[in-house]
Amino acid sequence: GFVVTGADALPVSVIEEEFRSQFGRVLNHRTFTDTCKRMNRWYSDRFLFGQVVDSDMPAGNMVQLSVMEKKVGNVLLKHVDSKGELAPMRTKENVVRRCLLSKPGTLLSHRMLQRDITEVRNTGIFQDVSVATVPGEPGSDSMDVVLTLTKEMVKGTFNVGGGIQAGLTPGAVADPLNNMLGTLDYKSINLFGLNQTVKAKVSLAINDKTFAFSHTDPWVGDDPFRTSRTLRIEDSRVDRTTILGRPTGEGAGSDDEAPGEIKQDARSAILEFTRPLTQSWTGIAGVTLQRSALVDSEGAKLLTDSYGAPLTLSGREHDSALMLQSRAVRSSKTSSVNISAEQALPVKPDWSNFARVEVKADHNIPVG
Repeated sequence: GFVVTGADALPVSVIEEEFRSQFGRVLNHRTFTDTCKRMNRWYSDRFLFGQVVDSDMPAGNMVQLSVMEKKVGNVLLKHVDSKGELAPMRTKENVVRRCLLSKPGTLLSHRMLQRDITEVRNTGIFQDVSVATVPGEPGSDSMDVVLTLTKEMVKGTFNVGGGIQAGLTPGAVADPLNNMLGTLDYKSINLFGLNQTVKAKVSLAINDKTFAFSHTDPWVGDDPFRTSRTLRIEDSRVDRTTILGRPTGEGAGSDDEAPGEIKQDARSAILEFTRPLTQSWTGIAGVTLQRSALVDSEGAKLLTDSYGAPLTLSGREHDSALMLQSRAVRSSKTSSVNISAEQALPVKPDWSNFARVEVKADHNIPVG
């Protein structure tokens, strides 16, 4: 018979299959050696650190095999600057460790180490990531994993810009000053060393203004399902005269009777949670609170446009909606599928009430 020790990962069925043909026969050294090689190949084919290290026949017709499987000892994080010198790390250690499959006591695997490198790189925190293994504690079969993290990325950026936006009020004469636009953008990554992202944008023009703020936590509270959370708040006033206004001189009346500017005031708050469902599918659930109204140049609410058509669905000065959304998204290099459902809740009688389901699919076909 055969006794195999130390083979925690090697399935019993594999061991039995390899030695079945040798049961009850005189031990053949060449056949036995080939069997050990096939067992070693089982580890190498799966990129695992394991091999047969010893064999013995202590008594009778019993053969004893010793297998050594390298386990992960300690997982060490080392942060270095661009020159390779040790540097303090602002990022919390658990932000990196939660990305790792290599944990103390697990079987050491080349594939697992490569996956760990990819996951940490995908956080976007570090300029480069590499891994090495070193002998663990003396007398043990473990290997310590050393993850080298090279230079944390820039923590925040601030941009200022300007330009001229297109679009004229119907019948108006082009005036470059009235179409000038200024923008301020701020982005902070790895907020508080937790890999959270904050974005803020302010856009100002003579007739338009937009403010947008968002906060993203890519991994909420070390959730085992890797749930992420995004909060977005937007406040905007956009000129809609080109769409809802009447060109000067159209129809009866003089130019003085032509309507003034029509602007849309919109405010919204969006909360979304995202979670990977499978390797290719992602689930998204969220809630949106939205309020919109049309106003004139003085800020007075408008109920109808220049042709007397209603500007709100509710017939009141503004439209409000509380919407629940869910989406399932599957994407690959050549195709994508997006299945979404949305339900507006009539919290009050004049709030929007609707439901819709949408399915989108596309497939890229290379030409040439």
